[in-house]
Amino acid sequence: MSIHSQTNNYLNWEASFLKEVGPENFEQLKFEIDGEFFIPLGFSNSSPVKGILPKAGEVITFGEIIDFRNGKNPKQALLESLNHDFSAPVIKVDTYTDIHLFDDIQLDILDATLLIDDEVFDVWNEYHLVKYKDEVNNINLLNANELKDIKTINYLTFDCRNKVAPFISKMAELFSSFNHERFNLFIRFSGQFIHEIIKVRAIKIAWFNLLAYNKVKSVPPIIQIELPVLSEYPGTVISHTTQLIAASMAQADRIVFESLGDATERRILRNAAHIVMIESHLGEQADPVSGSYFIEQVATSLAQKAFQK
Repeated sequence: MSIHSQTNNYLNWEASFLKEVGPENFEQLKFEIDGEFFIPLGFSNSSPVKGILPKAGEVITFGEIIDFRNGKNPKQALLESLNHDFSAPVIKVDTYTDIHLFDDIQLDILDATLLIDDEVFDVWNEYHLVKYKDEVNNINLLNANELKDIKTINYLTFDCRNKVAPFISKMAELFSSFNHERFNLFIRFSGQFIHEIIKVRAIKIAWFNLLAYNKVKSVPPIIQIELPVLSEYPGTVISHTTQLIAASMAQADRIVFESLGDATERRILRNAAHIVMIESHLGEQADPVSGSYFIEQVATSLAQKAFQK
């Protein structure tokens, strides 16, 4: 279809809508994201965008956020999580955490992330260098004080409650410092289903454009998506399931979540992830939203405007 015929079709649709429904409802129809407004039908001056974005991993791994800070010792919860095949835990530690709690846990065979307080980062780094030697690269050791004194950057964090354009600008600014072969994007969801899928897609589009522009080998980022607790149990099971599907559509390689309840609640949320994996075939499609005209168009537009600014 030519752009000219697209324009005519759009104008005919808009005229009919205004006549039959009214201008006030036309304004309510607009989709807003980060202060930008889009009509969820298509666009009069552009051709469809369609393409499959590469994904880092072939399967989705799951993990729980386990907090060992302030002298807490939820090791039993961590072991239960690992026994449920949640192989991508995020473990938070600080100066009060006994480093030897993990002597009998082989983090190098997992897909673990350690979020370490700044003042003890060097101590934990040395511990893992001694324990795992060459295999330490299989563990994400992250300084809680993001990017401080790190010469080669292997991760950035983005909260979906924030605007995506400043984050893309930051990513472009720091690009030359990245470890492109093993680059992680840690994304925190906010509970806005479509917004989050679009924002993550805009970041990935920007990433691949940065790679191409800088003539760097095209390597997909590893995307770890953290799901927030949106409601109290048992209602949280429904929102948790919805977010699992959204994370899959956003091409998550890892999905992690935090359970604030007892052992029963944690077990049910873990089981929900496994059931959704089986029933909805999460991870079997590399790019579930490829060909979705609206999502692809809005994500591309956000990425382009970020670069323009």
